[in-house]
Amino acid sequence: MKKIVSLLICMALILTSVSAAFGATSYDSYKITKTNKMVIMRVSYATAEFNEGLGGVMCAVPEKDTDVYTLYDVVIWSDRICLYKFKGNIDDAATKYIDKNYDMSKLNTYEKYAKAWRAFRDSRCLKTVKVKSVEGKPSKNSSARLSAYKAFFDIIKKKSPSKHVAIKYSGHGGDKTFCASLSEKDTKTLLKYGVNKFGQKFAFIDYGTNCASGTTSILDFYADYTDYMVVNQLDFGGWTWDSDNDFQKYYDTVDTDAVYHKMFVKGEKTVDAVKRIGKQHKKNWPYGAKYMKKHKIPQSVTVVKMKPYKALMAKLAKKYIPYHNDLKKSIKTFKSDALLTRYNNSFIYFARNNKQLGTWKASYGYGVWYTS
Repeated sequence: MKKIVSLLICMALILTSVSAAFGATSYDSYKITKTNKMVIMRVSYATAEFNEGLGGVMCAVPEKDTDVYTLYDVVIWSDRICLYKFKGNIDDAATKYIDKNYDMSKLNTYEKYAKAWRAFRDSRCLKTVKVKSVEGKPSKNSSARLSAYKAFFDIIKKKSPSKHVAIKYSGHGGDKTFCASLSEKDTKTLLKYGVNKFGQKFAFIDYGTNCASGTTSILDFYADYTDYMVVNQLDFGGWTWDSDNDFQKYYDTVDTDAVYHKMFVKGEKTVDAVKRIGKQHKKNWPYGAKYMKKHKIPQSVTVVKMKPYKALMAKLAKKYIPYHNDLKKSIKTFKSDALLTRYNNSFIYFARNNKQLGTWKASYGYGVWYTS
């Protein structure tokens, strides 16, 4: 009997190793429901003034919960990394907390009210890891940050088990993970840990608000760990509204972060959500059309399905593509319908503000740059 048990254990270990070698489980076909919510870990890099002020980066996505979506905030401060869980609307929750715990007549200055708001913020902190965060220098304290993110995954898994877990990073782009606050080695370790902890690939990784995240080297880096990515081939933002009267309407109904909770609809799949995120970016651009045209500011967004993308890149492995060429433009030079079909199956949504600019230069690109 002992030999049979030992044999079964060995077989289980072998199967686990084979599974890990050939890729993690994907729940891409599973619908978003009340019992399988879309669970988001949103990571933001906070500048010093937010630490001592009112509000901050966690307010950019104000709605933290719906019946099919829940969002955890991770904030990278200068001296610590914190995991927060705000319930419902963060502004409503702050008002409720302050009304309950403070005499409003005594909060008669900005400094006093801001201090009360920070007390609310800290009351929603699930875990703090003390570690200095040096922006753009992943060699410093990377292992300590890795331990922090692992602990955050553990907490999220325990509090919000789901077949749909995603990462959204709001910060500077161009780097592979969280403003380069992790080394590449530790990033890979974290991704593998997350896939193992949640028992599946990440539903998506959203780098859509990050400058220059639309490159094949970045997509290659994440390809084994996520079903979809939202990326940005160009510099994100850099424009303002054509009319100050549009300010409130923009933030109430259009800004992608402000309406992020609306990207996830009961009964739909991850692919529907990521396409909706891409389309929401496109809805932003008409509000700055005149400014964009005057100052020549191109904008775009790309949504990538990673499984066919990997297959596409395998087919391109023996073909020469100049570094930093637009991938779609390069593929067209091969005059292969099969390759173009593979490209279209991989890059499932692309939008650009050519309508606002009045023209579109080839140098702006059509999806992602080839940098592999």
